[in-house]
Amino acid sequence: MFHRVFYDHWASIVPIIAFIFTFAAFIIGSLRALTTRKELINHIAQLPLDPAPPANPTPNQDKNP
Repeated sequence: MFHRVFYDHWASIVPIIAFIFTFAAFIIGSLRALTTRKELINHIAQLPLDPAPPANPTPNQDKNP
């Protein structure tokens, strides 16, 4: 069925470039995840659930409309 589809030679470079970009993004993300400190990961994981107020609130947070 796919024998009827004809590609130009230059069109085969697009999937190769897309694969290289995707693979590079995966490698960069994996290296960043592996080299991030455990304390930072735990801090980021607890951000939505942390009930403690920030230590230094910004000036805009003090003003209520």
